[in-house]
Amino acid sequence: MLLNTMFKSNFRTISLTYRFLQNTIYPMSHQKPHLNAKFGIKSIHAESVKQKIQSELKSPSKTIPSYYDRYVFPEPPTLISENEHNKVISKVNEIVKDPGRLFAVVLISGHQYKVTTNDIISTIGYIQADCGTRIRLEKVGMVGGADFTLVGRPILKRNIVKVEATIIEKTPSIDVIIKRFMRRKSFERTYKFNSLHTILRINSIEVLQDLE
Repeated sequence: MLLNTMFKSNFRTISLTYRFLQNTIYPMSHQKPHLNAKFGIKSIHAESVKQKIQSELKSPSKTIPSYYDRYVFPEPPTLISENEHNKVISKVNEIVKDPGRLFAVVLISGHQYKVTTNDIISTIGYIQADCGTRIRLEKVGMVGGADFTLVGRPILKRNIVKVEATIIEKTPSIDVIIKRFMRRKSFERTYKFNSLHTILRINSIEVLQDLE
């Protein structure tokens, strides 16, 4: 009993010493960069990467950094000037007045669908509305046309884009057969499963206002 207790205590001392040396040689922030903000730990590697990115941003010859680390330098760099930004916005506002055929990426029940006008899509799950009801799809991640694209972070604002759809049908899917079997155990089971689907027709995709 005494030898067992001594062995446990010595093993614990050795393991704690190993962890201390490991964190001293290779800091925790180098192994797990996502813990920097939580524990306020800085590492030599993180500081060197941050200095490298800042030096590349200050140099006039390089506007885009060659290495981007989202843990060390989370803010995206300014790639264009304000004048270039205003030119792009004015050009997009001119196109939006007569955009032509638009596409959109909508989020329904945790799944993304790329749609355009008059498309018919099958979504997973029942939507709480009757067949024939015209609804508005609120979560729009992207909308664009032949000459422009608006990307949400993560979704676009409600007053920028409007996507409407009509519920055509609510129906279960075909039966999916699930079979369980264990050999030499006299165990065999058969199950049937079918998921619920809602069929939608996309009526319209509109960009509502000028961008700023």
